[in-house]
Parts: sequence; C-alpha cells; structure tokens
Amino acid sequence: SPNGQFIAARMSTKIGKKFAILPVINKAIKNIAIDLESSSLNVDSWQWVNDDWLLLQVSAAKDVYGQKSKVSRLLSVEQATGKVLKISWGSSGQNSSDIVWVANDGRPVIIISVQKLNSTSDGIEPEVQEVDVSTGNAKTILPSRAGIVRYYADGDGTVRAGYGYNSLNRTAKVIYRSNLYDPFRTLSKANLSKEEKVLFPMQFLSGLDRVLTAQRPNGFAEIFNLDIKTMKIGERMFGIDGYDLEGTVPSYDGNSVLGFAYDSDKSRINWIDPDFRKIQSDLDKAVGSGVYILSWSRDYKVI
Repeated sequence: SPNGQFIAARMSTKIGKKFAILPVINKAIKNIAIDLESSSLNVDSWQWVNDDWLLLQVSAAKDVYGQKSKVSRLLSVEQATGKVLKISWGSSGQNSSDIVWVANDGRPVIIISVQKLNSTSDGIEPEVQEVDVSTGNAKTILPSRAGIVRYYADGDGTVRAGYGYNSLNRTAKVIYRSNLYDPFRTLSKANLSKEEKVLFPMQFLSGLDRVLTAQRPNGFAEIFNLDIKTMKIGERMFGIDGYDLEGTVPSYDGNSVLGFAYDSDKSRINWIDPDFRKIQSDLDKAVGSGVYILSWSRDYKVI
C-alpha cells in the first residue's frame, strides 16, 4: 500500500483460492481474505487507491454474441473491512475494467473507461467515468466518441489522449488535448497496412504539452521526448541495444519518471531517480545483481 502498511496478493490455500490484504508491520490488524474459489472470477491485476481501498481487475469467460469471450469488470475492496463493491457493472459491455487514472491525494476516486451495451455502437467505443470507489457512485465525464477505444490521463487526472482503431481499413489515430478545457484534436494518423506508426504520448510530464513517446529507430523500442506543437521527435531518453523497452516507471504523482523498465536476461529497471538508483545498488550488493523492485511505499521506506 502507499503507506507501506499492507500488502495485497493472490493466495492458494488448502481450501481454495483467496485474495488477501495482509498487514506488514502491525500484526495485530486482522487479515482480509476474499474467497475466489466459489466464484468464476479471475483476478487479473490489482492496484491501490490511496491507503484505504484496493481496485481489482477481474474477468470471466462469458457468452458474447454466441461465443465464449473474456468479460472484464472492476471491484473495489475496503482495506479495513474487506467490503467489496462492484464498479459500474450495471449495463456495461464486454470490457469495463480499463483504469485511466487513480487519485493520489487521499480521495477514493478513479477514472475508468466503460463499454456500454446501450450505446449506438453496441458498446465498442467506451465512455469515460469518474467513480467513487467507497460508494460505487459514478458519473460520465466523457461520452463515447466514434472510433476511440482507449483513453489516457495525466498525473492530475485530466484525460488528455485517446487511441482509435478501425479494423475495416486498418487505420489508427491518436486524439489529444493540452488541458481539460481544450477540445480534442487529431494528433497523429497511420495506415497500419502500410506499416505506418502513430506518434503516441507514452507518458505525460509536468508542464504544458511535455510528453514521452516510444519509437523504434533501430528495430527496438526506445523512449524519446516528443514536442507536441511541432510533432518532432526530440532527445532520446532511454534505450538498450537489442532489447525492447517495456515502459516507464512513473513517480507517485504520475507527473515524472523514476526509471525505465525493460527485459534482457530478466526483468530490469534502469533508474534515473537517484534515491531508487542507490536502493537498487544496495540491494544488488546485498543479494546479487538484478533484484527487481516490484512495489514501494510513497516515501520509499518500504519496498
């Protein structure tokens, strides 16, 4: 958890599968265990919403238009009590578990994209909702938009970009806006059948129109600065010859980068944050090279 007091994990026990929230320091606090064996749900991933709530991405195989398909949903779990709430299950379509943003200021608030069964496009294009995970109350903040299937937000929770794909002509596009009050505009288009690529904001940085993007100048994914105004690729930020970049490691507030994740002989992170660089060095010296730091508290004191 962000305060370093709890860990969340899938567990296999003698009586079946559980999802657990366990205290790290104060063992007097009771464990929370959620039964997964009696349901058909798989927990695909999970994420803390500040210190008091946990968000689970769950899925199950269901009949969709006569075919067995993966249907995804979100559940919120209160750390203190284990109370479970369904998030936007109502009239949701096949995929309703895309997490666009999670608040980091103590509020139990998330932004998600939700496919709706009653939309004019049969729920393919999602709408964007702001949800209170402590109550399950949701409100639509962006209606579904023709052709746009995924959305992305900056560290402050402003939805800044969307990705669209047309399977009929194999074209893709990226829409973008600088702030909450600007309209979306088309940032980049590509004909994938001609091996064209869209320029895509991989991570938003603090400040107006500062983003990072992934490019493959030598056949492997590398990270570059992207000038949104001119659409010119700027300084190369990171790359490892012969290996693809897996992604950025964002700071807790989501507005800067702590490091870059990649796979070589194992999963690794190249830290640019000096505190994490020292932590990584100390761990490697203590237990051997290549320790992968999976999770940490917001103050970096618990890893």
